[in-house]
Amino acid sequence: GDASIYELDANIKEESPKSAEAVQQFTGAKVLATASTGVQLDRCDAKLIDNSQVAREGSLQLLGKLRTKSGRSNLVAERRSTSMSCSDKLVRWGILGLQGCGLSDMIPDPIRFTTCVISKDPRNASNEKQKNALDRSFCQRIRKVVDTFGGSPNGDIVAFAKLIKVPTAYIVDRIFLGGKASMEKRRDDDNQSPNRKRKRNDKPMKYPPTGFSMNWIRSEKQVEVIVGARGIRQGKKPNSEEDHRRLESRLCRNQLQQLTKSGRSDSPNKQYDDWKKGVASTFAQNLRAELFHHGP
Repeated sequence: GDASIYELDANIKEESPKSAEAVQQFTGAKVLATASTGVQLDRCDAKLIDNSQVAREGSLQLLGKLRTKSGRSNLVAERRSTSMSCSDKLVRWGILGLQGCGLSDMIPDPIRFTTCVISKDPRNASNEKQKNALDRSFCQRIRKVVDTFGGSPNGDIVAFAKLIKVPTAYIVDRIFLGGKASMEKRRDDDNQSPNRKRKRNDKPMKYPPTGFSMNWIRSEKQVEVIVGARGIRQGKKPNSEEDHRRLESRLCRNQLQQLTKSGRSDSPNKQYDDWKKGVASTFAQNLRAELFHHGP
């Protein structure tokens, strides 16, 4: 998302066929062009994709705007992802908390992150420029929301804003195993190998993120490793619905829904969205609406 737009080392342009554009890191996340986002398509030479509200920018990328996750630009509107970009999710979690509406009744005090640690991109022009992108993309946006909520006529929202602490972003020199920077180093090593057969159309390779994530509980020693694309625990590939149920992550929607049902006697079987609206506290729903109406 917005956090991946930063200046690259000038030497990078020599490795790319688009030398004039290669000095800046571009994000694949598509910008939302609506009345509420205030995106002016002519400012960035952008075009709407299949009459949707999602736009693909040209030679200039806008900063600090809502985006959807990246995807193929030739997909029709109904098949495109409507998920928020990673930067936008961090903004939402930094304000409303990680627990979401579904657990807001059980966890009234939001669970927020206080720091965000990112491995340096060896292609960046400097760590400072990469960190500035992180600060701009979610730290400064969270601070703007705190200022906006602080001036609300609703006393509960003002009190809520006072409890929000703007997180701190860090860039570390260590390259995380399985991250983009680590993958880039391995590919460079492969390219220099004398046993590697060079292809005719060798081009700079893209850097896909790692496909795994981890979560753990402080009181337990076991770490759960999740396959991000499927939302299931690492293990045997599921071949049936029973396998999917067995490999469900403890953080998946179904498990969280079952958790709230266990503590309530008035929780009949419902679709996930209907259940979430039914169990969410009124204040959480109002706060979420306020954020999306006046937020960054």
